[in-house]
Amino acid sequence: MSGVYFNFVIGIVSQNIDSPTNPVRFSLRLLSGIQYSSSKYANKEGTAKVGGYSVFNIGAAYKTNFAGHDTTFRFNIDNLFNKKYWRDVGAFMGDDYLFLGNPRTAQFSTTFSF
Repeated sequence: MSGVYFNFVIGIVSQNIDSPTNPVRFSLRLLSGIQYSSSKYANKEGTAKVGGYSVFNIGAAYKTNFAGHDTTFRFNIDNLFNKKYWRDVGAFMGDDYLFLGNPRTAQFSTTFSF
């Protein structure tokens, strides 16, 4: 098995707060994912082989209403444990290649609807 991705929603918390002047609603989603690849040969002759790997990802998304507009804040960490792995291997036009996988990466984003 090679190149399998699993994504899970760990939990969702939602709350509505009603007040006469400021209705507020928000929700929090916790996310996780696993990327798995089995071992594979790094050349067409089958003499060089790289091991399989599993990479774990986590994240959160917080959705709220800000200044009357739907707003979502997202934070993700890919390769949580900073695993070193060969993302892709193979041969092209007679040349063998190995691509190193990405190190731990953090991302933050905001979506503001108007």
